[in-house]
Amino acid sequence: MAAREASGHDSLRILREHLPEFARKSQATVIVPASLAVRPGAPLEWSFAGKQSTYSVRPDHLHELDALAAAGLVGTKLDESGVRAWLKSHEGKEVTIDGVTGVPTNFVVVEELVHNTASALSSPFTLVVRSVRDGEEVSMGAESQIVSLDCAESDLSGQLCGKFSNLKIAVVLLCRDLHITELECSFTLDGSRYMVSGVALQLDEAATYLCANKWGSCRFPAAFGRLELPEEAAIHELDGRTGASLKFTLLNRHGRVWTLIAGGGASVVYADTICEYGFAKELANYGEYSGDPPEQFVYEYAKTILGVMTSVPEPKGKILLIGGGVANFTDVASTFKGIIKALKQFGPALKACETSVWVRRGGPNYSEGLTLMKRACEDIGIPAKVYGPEAHLTSIVRDALVSAPGMAKPLPELPPPSVKLPLAGGTSQKTSGSGGIVKFEASTQAIVYGLQTKAIQRMLDFDTLCSRRLPSVAAVVNPVGEAAFEKFMFGSSDVLVPVYTKL
Repeated sequence: MAAREASGHDSLRILREHLPEFARKSQATVIVPASLAVRPGAPLEWSFAGKQSTYSVRPDHLHELDALAAAGLVGTKLDESGVRAWLKSHEGKEVTIDGVTGVPTNFVVVEELVHNTASALSSPFTLVVRSVRDGEEVSMGAESQIVSLDCAESDLSGQLCGKFSNLKIAVVLLCRDLHITELECSFTLDGSRYMVSGVALQLDEAATYLCANKWGSCRFPAAFGRLELPEEAAIHELDGRTGASLKFTLLNRHGRVWTLIAGGGASVVYADTICEYGFAKELANYGEYSGDPPEQFVYEYAKTILGVMTSVPEPKGKILLIGGGVANFTDVASTFKGIIKALKQFGPALKACETSVWVRRGGPNYSEGLTLMKRACEDIGIPAKVYGPEAHLTSIVRDALVSAPGMAKPLPELPPPSVKLPLAGGTSQKTSGSGGIVKFEASTQAIVYGLQTKAIQRMLDFDTLCSRRLPSVAAVVNPVGEAAFEKFMFGSSDVLVPVYTKL
């Protein structure tokens, strides 16, 4: 799943099309300015109906209005000819915004609303609605309220009372209906009318199948100064169609070290280790897949990355690092089948690039997955080394770099990973090695945060395989539920694990 920020034009367009409907339900009047997107290389097609209005124009790359104003990139109080002249004077010119240099490619023209001069304008205020674990967090200045997930529309007035309550209700209803994960909107109060002066919103792409018609065609800008590549856009689109996570950033198309890593934590470890050994310039990509994505999605993900990897030949060979840490609930064999399908499709191209494959993984069905991966690489005819959880992540990276032709050798020895846990105040506990490192024993137990029943059951199953007499889970902290007991299987008997609401 990806929560992605829509362009300034699309944010205003969505608000203009849908917010007034919900405002009527809450007996509020909201005025949203019309806007016009100016695409790169496309002529300005003036479509505003008003003849007497004035307009503002600025780049549309997710920047704060203050940052654009500081860079001199906001034109205000312009008519149509003024807008055209402003765009012509700024088109194709390199600018620096918040320390980042680039060429703006998209602009937005916004109608400047006419206020009722007979009424006193309020000071501008900002309303923020954000999806959180328990519902929606509604913030205005220093005040913040949580609207629970199970709060019906008819009960919102009870939870959102006080100043501007009718506006808050309208915006919460909008966010729920359009699956907006975060909305930040600036208003001024003109008499009884709420006038929108600026908005930024993020959409939950996993809800595309529900809201595509309501959203319309949205543009999700990449970071300013860096154009989103077609392969990255393809992974973004794939990520939006699943509840799992699929991420990909191309760093160096000519790099020799490529990664297909499961898990955000493992992807950081791999990238940091490669850079620590001095090969940051050879790191071709950064990304990860996690959340137990379906086999077909893993195939599409791997196919996209392998397509980029094999597009540039490398006579000295390339390294492909596959795997990650020890999975809690991801079916390793299933996800590996998706990668294997992509490897076979690009087999000849991988051989042409003199690719060597290095695999390390643990978790459910990891042994089957490693066997399948090794067999597939043998069938393709590319060298492969596979490791289970007994091998450390950093050692796999080192072995891969040492084995590759043209890499510096010998590599420096990195210090072994160490995890130091602070001991509870004054409590004595057995330690091994240097002081302060806790020694985990057969009697050590864990507290699991969140009611992760599948993960807990697998921990207890592993306990049984290891012949532990005491379950490794002592308790569960579930802040969104009630205090209770949860039943699990421990060996051939049932155990009740206490569930608390607070740590």
